[in-house]
Amino acid sequence: MNIGGYFHAAASLLEKIDDVHDRFIHELGLSSAEAFLKYNLPPPKLRRNVGILGLLHKRVLGKCHPSFEVLLPWSSSRFSVSRGLGHSKQLYGIEVTHHQAMFNRSIFGMDDIYNNFLQYVEDSLTISTFQSLLTRNARRRCESGDISWASSFCRTFEHHFED
Repeated sequence: MNIGGYFHAAASLLEKIDDVHDRFIHELGLSSAEAFLKYNLPPPKLRRNVGILGLLHKRVLGKCHPSFEVLLPWSSSRFSVSRGLGHSKQLYGIEVTHHQAMFNRSIFGMDDIYNNFLQYVEDSLTISTFQSLLTRNARRRCESGDISWASSFCRTFEHHFED
């Protein structure tokens, strides 16, 4: 599955993909939380977010095509770190004045989420470890009864990584 392609699709198309998943787990007699916790079957929205954040981490690790370094440069400001948020490898955030919805569903809309991860998450040496930490965080939120767990790492929800 090309998560990047799905991630950038219009919300109406993403809802159709999410609906297929929901119907499938409903036919199995499972709730979304049960499917995730018992069978490691996360909702597509969560998979898309973890996937695209994995791509950002791949850029930070220097393991992607060099064009991503131009597309996603380092931030010259350490503002987030100085106020106690984020980590030492901040990506440059783009300020948007037009087409906010399109921006939010792009890779550029995820830089704020990535920049606010705790240092130990950013220090992950592999994409797999990084994505495992994100999935484990969503799993803990689901287990605790947080109703927005499936939207973990969505730009539309204010969420900071929890220890």
